[in-house]
Amino acid sequence: MSNDNSHNRQGKYIGLMLIAAFMAAAGLIFLYTGGSEDEAARDITTEEAQLLSQVRTNNHGSEPMAFRMKVPTPEKEIILDGYVDWTVPFIYSRYDFDGDTRLLQAIPGLVAHGPDHEAFERAAVSQEGWGVRPILPGDNYGLTRTETDLDVLISSLFTLTATEEDNPVFLQQEATWQGTEAIDGVDVDVFQAPIMVEGDTQMGVPDARYSVDGSGQLRRFEVNLGFEENARIDFLLEKTVDSAELVPIDLLGGPAGEAQSMDEELATTVSQIRSSNRWSTAGFEFTVPQPTGELLTGKGQINWGNMTAYSAVSDGDGHRLEIVKPGGFTTRKHGSDSLAFPVPASDWQTIAAGSDEAQAEFGPVEALLYRLLDMAADSPDDPERLVEHGVVLREYEQEGEPVYVVEYPIQGDEPTEPGQAAFRYHISQNELTVIEMNTETGMARLDLDRSQDVSNLNPPWEVTSVIG
Repeated sequence: MSNDNSHNRQGKYIGLMLIAAFMAAAGLIFLYTGGSEDEAARDITTEEAQLLSQVRTNNHGSEPMAFRMKVPTPEKEIILDGYVDWTVPFIYSRYDFDGDTRLLQAIPGLVAHGPDHEAFERAAVSQEGWGVRPILPGDNYGLTRTETDLDVLISSLFTLTATEEDNPVFLQQEATWQGTEAIDGVDVDVFQAPIMVEGDTQMGVPDARYSVDGSGQLRRFEVNLGFEENARIDFLLEKTVDSAELVPIDLLGGPAGEAQSMDEELATTVSQIRSSNRWSTAGFEFTVPQPTGELLTGKGQINWGNMTAYSAVSDGDGHRLEIVKPGGFTTRKHGSDSLAFPVPASDWQTIAAGSDEAQAEFGPVEALLYRLLDMAADSPDDPERLVEHGVVLREYEQEGEPVYVVEYPIQGDEPTEPGQAAFRYHISQNELTVIEMNTETGMARLDLDRSQDVSNLNPPWEVTSVIG
């Protein structure tokens, strides 16, 4: 997950376009009735436009907030109780679906579902049992209408925060006052307006209904998904949220800390990580989120001395063995999720690096394993370059030792804004312990185990004669 605001704005904008496309395809028409019978909809005043223009910036400056989301379905209403951290932005909620209580987390563009856990009551979460997928991924994912509607509401929620006020002139032209209501004993004005994102261009954007109190705080947000009742989100402003453990799961990028530049001491340590790996070995395990919401899993061994990564990979299609070397990669069908020793001598499907076939078959597993190979070098990296371009995303403690989560460019990498890099690294006690890779379907992760015996990792001649 990116911690950079520009990435989050892009994610919200893309999500909004998906909402508009979905609603247009479904032929949904927004017909709202609001207020008492003697109140008629009218254009909004200059003062009301100014109030409405501040709604999203008011949210952005707020502490994490509790909410209740109600999603109508053909069978029954689904209710989600949860929390939103506007600054990330990040959603964490619990809901019941067909008698099964589930947890949901989401960041712009990605949603994760997991089993219920008692930690939810204190806004904390277990890392186990989660699956992650894109929000509104398209027809080929086979989502139900209810799942799609839920994605629409989640994406809409992400549009309700912004760092700059919206254009009050545009809102005065496009929004209407629908009436007054009382929500939790607080009087609100109800407005119908286009779902708002950064910028003034709102062509083709569906309308929504905003219930705003006198201080400009959004109390309720509604959209019409084609049912008799609107889908709605009530913001429980009086409920206190302890946000200390309100963080995304690792598949969504983990906690979003305040990125800091590397100091000279840490840069010197990090600069030696790859050279210290050059003649080292390790075992590893990894997970890669799949578009289906399932996790591809793998375990393996790395010998940086002869630049060989050997792994057993398991996904929905079964199991395979894979060897990755600088000159290419090779795979072989396998009967289990365990490594085979001695390494099989035949039946490998070998693909040389740089070939057309390599471009066609190269996927996230290969990207992750090649980055693992890249984490060895004959000489240290330049610490001055790390001071200039390296960042510390966050720091945590493991077994009493500090762990630094860092981003920094190695050979071939272009410097990026904090949180935008394709890879991030966990560094503890002068060693690399974890590699994370940002993908379109979530955060892939590889954990290293330096204690494993790698003496049996001898790739066969059939492989080495082609890819080294």
